[in-house]
Amino acid sequence: MKLILHIGTEKTATTSTQRWFRENRDLLIEQGVYYSRVLGPETHRKLCLWALGENRKDEGFLNHDLKTERDRRAFRKQLPQAFAEEVAKARAAGAHSFVISNEHLHSRLTSKDEVQRVHDFLAPHFDTVSVLCVLRPQVDVAVSLASTLTRDRWPVTKAYFDRVSPKRSFYNYTTLVRRWRGAFGADGVTVLPYRKWPTAAEYLIGELGIRTDGLVPIPRVNEAVDVQVMALVNNLDAPVFGGDQRRSKYSRLFVNKFECNEKISIGPSLAREIQARFDKSNATLLGMLPDFEPADLKLDLKKYDMPPNLFKLEQTIFFPQALSQMVRIMNEKLALEELRTHVMRAELALARNQPKRARALLAKCRQELVDLQDAASVSGDLEAEAGTLDKLQQRLEKRQMKQAG
Repeated sequence: MKLILHIGTEKTATTSTQRWFRENRDLLIEQGVYYSRVLGPETHRKLCLWALGENRKDEGFLNHDLKTERDRRAFRKQLPQAFAEEVAKARAAGAHSFVISNEHLHSRLTSKDEVQRVHDFLAPHFDTVSVLCVLRPQVDVAVSLASTLTRDRWPVTKAYFDRVSPKRSFYNYTTLVRRWRGAFGADGVTVLPYRKWPTAAEYLIGELGIRTDGLVPIPRVNEAVDVQVMALVNNLDAPVFGGDQRRSKYSRLFVNKFECNEKISIGPSLAREIQARFDKSNATLLGMLPDFEPADLKLDLKKYDMPPNLFKLEQTIFFPQALSQMVRIMNEKLALEELRTHVMRAELALARNQPKRARALLAKCRQELVDLQDAASVSGDLEAEAGTLDKLQQRLEKRQMKQAG
């Protein structure tokens, strides 16, 4: 069985590829193609987290509820066994190909040792391993990434574009290719131009001989954020992370729900300036990739032939604190309603004689109640919610005692 390891890069429609594989997972197994579940339901970030150096920090650990070093050690110990079992399951199902996809393998693994750890994790399980990487002009990546940063509530200004350079590992494709070739060999790394392959899924359909009749089509995920929404985030005085270093749920903005009527535009002059910073490193890269053409990494000025609107990102409002407070209050109210929804689900589980589910939901409610202790706008409601949980706990215990007797 061979492995295709898709490492991105970021902003090359990786979400479209991953979503397509997830939505067609069961049907693809019937064709001998297995898309990992153990490493993640859609994007396989667990592999990236496992390969990070032990002293490296990454918000992905918190997203997977790995808060302490003890949690992370247990995760690093358990994942190889779980993955080995999944590979055995894929073989038993008759799979000839196994697919893993995560763009953070490109952006977060920045040392030879970390990439080598990926190789050592995967290689023993497969007959061959092929790393797949898609590249596009760096200026296009920077503009697309700006929307992602806004979605994650980080400010985007002209200073952000000033920092786009080959000195940053994220944008230096030459060091990226060398790093992965060093672990997997030159023949083990396939590099594709985004200009010709706008999604890796399209390439893999042909490479793996996948029949697409009856499959869900490749989704086109538009992640662009309106420039006014970017300016809104720039003005917010709201913490990205809470006290436990998780993303603060009290400053959620639901950016994906906003319409995008005006995309960010940097104009032709700045676009030329940014891409020119990569002329030397990209020339070296083209010498390493004989199948690449200069046009594959060349600036397409037609994309930037419009007036720049970066000045809108610098506009300020005179009530940022009030706006931030409004966002926080609305999110606190939403968190309280989520707590009440989980309470009702626990009640329903108990009524359906599902004590195990009721207990799990009750534990979730208790944690949500603790999280809400610093939510000033709903503090007056918490005593009543705590009383409801106590009564539910008593009913659950009484039900279990009755069944045991």
